[in-house]
Amino acid sequence: MLSKLKDRLFSSETDLKTKIFYLLALTGFLVSISIFIASCFYGSSALNRAVLLSSALLSIALLSYSLITGKYYICYIITVVFIFMILFPIMFFTAGGYISGMPGFFVFAIAFTLFMLEGKIGIAMSVTEMAIYIACCIVAFNHPELVTPFPDEESAMVDIIIGFCVSSVALSSAITIQLRMYNKQQQRLEEAITEARKSNKAKGIFLANMSHEIRTPINVILGTNELISRSSDPDEIREYTSVIQSSGDHLLSIINNILDVTQIESGRILVSSKPYRTDSLISELASIGSRLCARKGLKFNTEVSPEMISMLEGDKNHLRQILTNFISNAVKYTEKGSITLTAETTVRDENEAVLQIKVSDTGVGISQKELSNLFEVFKRGKKAIESSVEGTGLGLAISKDLADSIGGKLIVESIENKGSTFGISIVQNICDSSPIGEINLTLNDRSCTDGFIAPGCRILAVDDNSENLSVIKMLLERTMITVDTALDGLTAADMASKTDYDLIFLDYMMPGTDGIETLNIIRKNGLSDNVPVIVLTAEALAGSEDKFLSAGFTSYLSKPVSWHELEKTLISHLPKDKITISAFSDSVFPEEELSRLSKELSKFDISLESGMSYLSGSIMRFSELAEIFVDGYNRNHDRIREMLKTKDSKLSFEVHSLKSVAKGVGALNLFEIARELEKRSKANDYDYVSNAETLLLFEWKRATDGMNYLISAVSEKKKPDVNEVIDSADLEMLIEKGLREHNWLDTQNALKQLMEQESEPEKNKNLTYIYEFVDELDFTSAQSLFKQIRR
Repeated sequence: MLSKLKDRLFSSETDLKTKIFYLLALTGFLVSISIFIASCFYGSSALNRAVLLSSALLSIALLSYSLITGKYYICYIITVVFIFMILFPIMFFTAGGYISGMPGFFVFAIAFTLFMLEGKIGIAMSVTEMAIYIACCIVAFNHPELVTPFPDEESAMVDIIIGFCVSSVALSSAITIQLRMYNKQQQRLEEAITEARKSNKAKGIFLANMSHEIRTPINVILGTNELISRSSDPDEIREYTSVIQSSGDHLLSIINNILDVTQIESGRILVSSKPYRTDSLISELASIGSRLCARKGLKFNTEVSPEMISMLEGDKNHLRQILTNFISNAVKYTEKGSITLTAETTVRDENEAVLQIKVSDTGVGISQKELSNLFEVFKRGKKAIESSVEGTGLGLAISKDLADSIGGKLIVESIENKGSTFGISIVQNICDSSPIGEINLTLNDRSCTDGFIAPGCRILAVDDNSENLSVIKMLLERTMITVDTALDGLTAADMASKTDYDLIFLDYMMPGTDGIETLNIIRKNGLSDNVPVIVLTAEALAGSEDKFLSAGFTSYLSKPVSWHELEKTLISHLPKDKITISAFSDSVFPEEELSRLSKELSKFDISLESGMSYLSGSIMRFSELAEIFVDGYNRNHDRIREMLKTKDSKLSFEVHSLKSVAKGVGALNLFEIARELEKRSKANDYDYVSNAETLLLFEWKRATDGMNYLISAVSEKKKPDVNEVIDSADLEMLIEKGLREHNWLDTQNALKQLMEQESEPEKNKNLTYIYEFVDELDFTSAQSLFKQIRR
């Protein structure tokens, strides 16, 4: 009982004043009740016994009340006023006056008042008590008849001893409690100082690492840019831009890792569970691994179980991030040999399976001693430091925290100087239990990916930084999209109210009117809900995408903008009838015929090679673009000629569009004239416009004649229109070819026709999956699933 009472009243969480009050209340109760019992035997007055009993009962009542309600301050006030200022003087006069133990209790009362009531009120109460006690002694001295003496000297001595002992013990206990609390506080303070020093040291290490890691790629970027400015050799320029790209990617990776650590520590990592195809995940990892290994001359292997479940549900994005970290580290710390990616699933029950993916290398390895600290932030193995490999020590710490967030368990095996294996084992929900079979992971690291053109599209890009707008315009130059720009939200809103745009890119962080406010203004001004508005932002925190989508944006792109993400976004949101997907050359023209066609087109001031370069070398796509060009001439020729004559203020916009289309079809003379005319019309140089009119219309007509010649020459070579009724075998061949060549438009058309002809529900369901993969430009997953269907 005493142990429980001690824990209840004097625990480490209880503050000093409360502990002293509990001590006072207990002491007051025990002393008062003890003296009350003793007074019954040595014959003190009835009033004295009544006061002693009242003091005991009041003490225990205040203790109970404070424990139940937690209202300590009011109990302090009641103790000082009723016990120290009222009951103590009564006890003084009813029990011997100053020839008793009461003077000791007076000292005890003043000391405890200062302990419990801090500041001015404590001093005021103590001074008041002191005045009351002095007054009691003076009155007792001058009017001894008011004092009830003890019956004998022995009783007086006992009372004095009791007063002395009780007040001494109480005061000593209070001081001891305070000293212990002070010592503990000092100990905690010293521990905090030690921890702060460690943290400061870690911060210093972090800043040193970051200074080196961030300055190195920046130095490479700036130095290489200087080399580009001095070089005119195209091969050298390509090499330099490759170095810049690599350094930029490395710098971005560092910054992303720092953001990830910050988000994880603040609890802002959002876990998203969605269905995904396992072969798609493996293909993406294999693509990353093969590309990284190719740079160092390493061999990349995959060991994927054909029995792996084809579709699971989980957080694919964080899984990919964890495993990409493992692949990146494996390549960093392996100078020769190979990297191997292994993957398998083990069924737990009808609803769940364990997915296990591991990355093994033949690199420097890690000692058993270092393995235990490997997942701490900024920790790097001795071999890693000795090998002078760039790194911040964040990747594995992030992987560990992400794995914990999504419910995964990391796998770590390593032998020093022989290699390491890092992996993850995680329980996932089963969506489709059919096996993936043999998947094709033949990877082509192409320097130029498939693209698209959309010469009939017009978009608006809004950013307060003109350099960002220049980057977007340069990235989109080869698509032949007309790009208008605005440097602030209000200008953008005004432009959007006057021009029909197919899509709007809108920066979020802008001075004055930010992206969300601008979006609201644009929509209120009548912009159709069918026009997609994509937010561009450097905000890369968890939950950002949900914030922007809920604000009304159609989609979200983070800066720096990747061309592949930009392309995917545009293809997804621009009108389908205005887009032509460019694929790798599907030309049925022999080289000699292409050479002859090139010579003929040069007579029309058209460079076939320049035009085809925007379409990945596809003559068939170039022919389709030629039809668009001819149609544009027939629709716009008279209108632009009239604008030239009247010096219309909108002439520069129309000539700008013509300039972009001319460059796209290789009509370089027309491009140069249109570019100069656009510049002059903006400067209101109408003399130049008048004299350039004839030459512009002449070159435009000549280029149109050349396009008609091209259409005629290619028409007999074109493949069958997939919109015609074709049997299923031929459709499957077209789909297989389209998937192999990443031909988005033709593949989707063929898939639509095959789905219309297909009567088997299961096959139709899988064709729908393929169609969705193609729509998302995930050709790897689509090709893998299509091969399974054909088998």
